[in-house]
Amino acid sequence: MLELKNLSKYYNTANIVTIGLKKINLKLDKNEIVAITGESGSGKSTLLNVICGVDTYEDGEMYFNGNETSYFNQDDLDQYRQNNVAFISQNYNIIDSYTALENVMVPLLVKGCTKKDAQKRAFELLKEVGLEKRIKTKGVKLSGGEKQRCVIARALATDCKILACDEPTGNLDKKTGDQIIDLIHKVSKDKLVLIVTHNYEQIEDIVTRTIRIHDGEIVEDKIKELNNDALVSKEENTLSYNENNMKNLLNIVYYNLKNTPKKTILSSVIFCFFWFLLLYFILSSVSINENNKYTRNPNYNYTLNNRLVVYNKDYNPLNPSDFEGIKGDVYFNSTYEDFQYKVYFKDYYLDYREKNSDVFVSSFTNYMPNNVVHLNGTKLINNTDVYILFPKEMADKYSDKMISYIGCEMGINKPNINLPLNLCGYGICDELDEIMLVTNYRLDGELNDSYMENLSFTIGDFNFNSYDFNSDVDKITIYYTGPTKPTFNSVNVVFNNIYSSIYNENEIDIIYYYSELESAFAYLPYDLEMNVLYQASIYTDDVEKVSEKLIDLGYCVVQPGKNGIDYNSNENIYFMLYVTSCVLTTIVLFFISYFVISRVYSSKDKEYTILRSNGVLKKKMKFVVNVEVILTGALMSIVVFIIFYILSIIPNSMFNVMKYNTIGISILYFISSVIFSYLISVKINKRLFKYSIATSIKNGGVKND
Repeated sequence: MLELKNLSKYYNTANIVTIGLKKINLKLDKNEIVAITGESGSGKSTLLNVICGVDTYEDGEMYFNGNETSYFNQDDLDQYRQNNVAFISQNYNIIDSYTALENVMVPLLVKGCTKKDAQKRAFELLKEVGLEKRIKTKGVKLSGGEKQRCVIARALATDCKILACDEPTGNLDKKTGDQIIDLIHKVSKDKLVLIVTHNYEQIEDIVTRTIRIHDGEIVEDKIKELNNDALVSKEENTLSYNENNMKNLLNIVYYNLKNTPKKTILSSVIFCFFWFLLLYFILSSVSINENNKYTRNPNYNYTLNNRLVVYNKDYNPLNPSDFEGIKGDVYFNSTYEDFQYKVYFKDYYLDYREKNSDVFVSSFTNYMPNNVVHLNGTKLINNTDVYILFPKEMADKYSDKMISYIGCEMGINKPNINLPLNLCGYGICDELDEIMLVTNYRLDGELNDSYMENLSFTIGDFNFNSYDFNSDVDKITIYYTGPTKPTFNSVNVVFNNIYSSIYNENEIDIIYYYSELESAFAYLPYDLEMNVLYQASIYTDDVEKVSEKLIDLGYCVVQPGKNGIDYNSNENIYFMLYVTSCVLTTIVLFFISYFVISRVYSSKDKEYTILRSNGVLKKKMKFVVNVEVILTGALMSIVVFIIFYILSIIPNSMFNVMKYNTIGISILYFISSVIFSYLISVKINKRLFKYSIATSIKNGGVKND
């Protein structure tokens, strides 16, 4: 079965070369029970580890079934152990977090056995070693003797040719140790059993051969009894290879996560903490960038990002048919949205100059935004209801006092305007800079004295801009002085030098006075309306598409909330500082999380090492670690995403930046989570395979870097 020819093993520590084994020549076969003895440091365990493929050798050759092994790479050694070797050690070499049944199932799963069959076979083997009542007990709770019994059952599960025992009774009392030796003897049929021991007397009755080592050399090889049938038996000179089943590897991942709940929860919490801050930094940066991306147009008061103001650059009226089919809400001649009024509550109003806490500056609109956080009262129900929208930063100032005003009639501190409006409720809209009053009541006729400002008049060839509103007139009345009375049948009124409205002679009165100098003054009724559609406010979810369509029709389109980029504004400077601080904080948190999670998984190195010793190939072991870490990280990133979404719908929440999330941002976030998790798994794998299995087992896991 095994032959060693001039085999030597060296150790290089701090540039000092020491001899582990020196020119070992040895033939071993099945049905032998070989005791390997010698003082501490003589090379007993080194010889055992080389024979079992957990350590390498430098010189000579080892043959297994006639095959040279000096050319074996890591995968070859893993497969050699997987198919031929089982271990029983002084430290039990059991996975503490696994149950007894799962420990025995591991080599069966590694060889590709189905989970159902592996469970059945593992139970049979545990029953054979007397542990049928402890199958659900975790390894850490088994006694020393029970652990060795479990390991022996696991050795039987591998159907191994070599049973390697390194001080198998070293940590056991004499009675329990004798029981374990009897059990090893019982299961040794058709196997090569190698026992490294300091207590030769305990195994003397069962061994067939004794090898004594001193300073890495065999100084005695005494054959007590030899099975001649075994010596002449012939075996096929090929190695058996079994690929690990993918489903079984995922079962091992499941056991690793399930059986270490504290470590799984701790790593999950750290992942969640990092993902939460990462997602918040990304979305808050996007939020600030969007809010500061464009300066607000100072000529407009109502600056929702989805609002478009449309007018005709050549002062011609708007064509209503051009606005048919627009996906959104369209309001014509609604310039009152961009003028401010002093508003008070009549039941509480005494004198706004003395009690201006009841008076605030606001604007009216007929459009209710979508992203409103409702605070108190009700939404708009009746035609005369009015709903107040506060900017976020003003909500604290007004929120408590407004409760008592719900249901009260509202007034405007402007003569001759009496709107039949009552406060029904109020809320927050974080896109606003000013207070807005929303109502279903049509305001274009009531508030015309406010939006008709900056007017100019043309009578024939004479232009003037002197005017005032007067309650005593019911149509346009012009007082004209000049050398001759003008002859005309219409008056052209221009609003803000943009919108033109023509009134015929039936809609105007003219009072003439003689003077050598020409002048004019107009009195206008309060209910005067522009008789053309000169402006439209459009609220749409597809701003770019609607804007593009109207521009193609020849209209001028302004988005009040986005008036162009001001690269020199303080907001952009603050944004850059915020992004920089977020990036630096993320980097620091990355390394902290990276270190902590790596430490959590390093505490599982013993489990990983035992899996390696049971024949999990290097690439498959890496797969197990990668899936375990990446799966945890990816799942926690999804959990954080869901939590963040739930928090974002809480009124007045700091997490409402979720509305700035896009498919691109989501993809970036999830890719980042996978990459971060992968980097951690790479570090764990790098450390895991930095040392040989022999070194790792000796140190109870993997040495810390």
